[in-house]
Amino acid sequence: MKRYYCIVLFVLLKIIFVASQREYCYSNDNDKKQTRQYATKTAYEVARGHERRYFNVPKCEAVKFWLLSRHGTRNPSAGSIEDMRKLVDVRDGIIENLKRHDRDRHLNQLCNEDLENLKNWRLDNNLTSMYSNFLTVQGWNDMKYMAIDYQRTFQNVIETRYSKEKFRFGYTDTQRGEASYKAFVEGLFGPEAYKLIDIKPEPNSSIFLRPYDSCGKWEEQEDTVKNQHSEYFKFQQSDVFKKMLEEVSIRLGYKYTLTPKNVDKIWDMCRYDQAWYLQEDSPWCSAFLPDHVTILEYLEDLKYYYKAGFGNELNSNVMCIAVQDMLRFLQTEHLPKVAAYFAHSSSIQLFLTALGFAKDNEPLRADNYHQMKNRKFKTSILSPLASNLAVVKYDCPDDESRYKVQFFLNERPIDFDWCNIGLCDLSTVLQKFSHFSNSDCANMYCGGSTASYLRLSVALISIAMLFNVLF
Repeated sequence: MKRYYCIVLFVLLKIIFVASQREYCYSNDNDKKQTRQYATKTAYEVARGHERRYFNVPKCEAVKFWLLSRHGTRNPSAGSIEDMRKLVDVRDGIIENLKRHDRDRHLNQLCNEDLENLKNWRLDNNLTSMYSNFLTVQGWNDMKYMAIDYQRTFQNVIETRYSKEKFRFGYTDTQRGEASYKAFVEGLFGPEAYKLIDIKPEPNSSIFLRPYDSCGKWEEQEDTVKNQHSEYFKFQQSDVFKKMLEEVSIRLGYKYTLTPKNVDKIWDMCRYDQAWYLQEDSPWCSAFLPDHVTILEYLEDLKYYYKAGFGNELNSNVMCIAVQDMLRFLQTEHLPKVAAYFAHSSSIQLFLTALGFAKDNEPLRADNYHQMKNRKFKTSILSPLASNLAVVKYDCPDDESRYKVQFFLNERPIDFDWCNIGLCDLSTVLQKFSHFSNSDCANMYCGGSTASYLRLSVALISIAMLFNVLF
């Protein structure tokens, strides 16, 4: 009898849980925790740390600040913009679907509030291919206020007046890279301060900040990340993913199951909308239950795990020159006091991979989705829009090991297991990554396949940086 009641109770609880999921209304969800799981298009504001006390080290003074940042929120590629324009017809089709079946609406279809928001959705007419991949207004603010926050935190290091001797900046030769640099500089030194600072992209900056563009082996590897033998492709064929497609299709009133490509377009619109307009609800996000977002996040993580994470051995060495730059910067007591570089999501992921950060004991695969829900490698955390790695050197005169280093990802402290609650001895950092500082990047990077070209590029970068400091 007792067993019977337990079974009945279990069934009732399951029914209640399923019903609550089916009646989910995005517009009425005040928390919207899933917006923190939008992978590489997660808004920086929901991903960043807000607690400043971690930056303060008792009896120590910050003396150097090194930053590698992804650009801020941007527009999509030209192809994605074209897909978004087609969503107007998709939107009208969804409204017609739900109107046609209004009398026998399923519980797990859109609520009235979400449907009304979808009816009122309009794509900005100014969003054209001419502005593909450009930094947005929100992207500018991402970088500007990030700079303001860092400057307030490290006032004695990041000064409010620009000096060529004390500051070094670099960015990739892209509109979003340059605009992110300008917004950051404006945050540090005031409105339009970038007009008074004559900084050009570093010669061969692609080798320094975007080295994967010059690596044939990496590009070959990238081509396999989504092919039919990949974990990405296998996960799309899994029962978990297919069920998600079916449920999303039902929510939108379709009598058939949408394709992964169809759902991906809606998913992209949802994420971009939510990142562009932080205070508004994207009606396209209402297509997904929170569990659906978790599945889509894992799919994207599978792609980047093999593209720029621990899924391929080559990835650990690609950012060799940038790691060397960080180590040299920390090691010297000379100027500049601040170095800040602006690059891209793969740059951040590859750099973190080089540091060995967020490495799971098990590799991410299509068949271990449920086991990897608490994984370390999550692009929503590692490389959201405007993601950044700040490395701060502290002078601790009362400590036996005088110089300390702390790493911060998106303004949250990184706690490496070889450091003391996030605070590392400088000597330990230099020893830990000595395989970079003591190596020829030309032979490490890209398997040595571009050695002669890389050596020339490294020499040009070094000369340019020296020139920037001296003159």
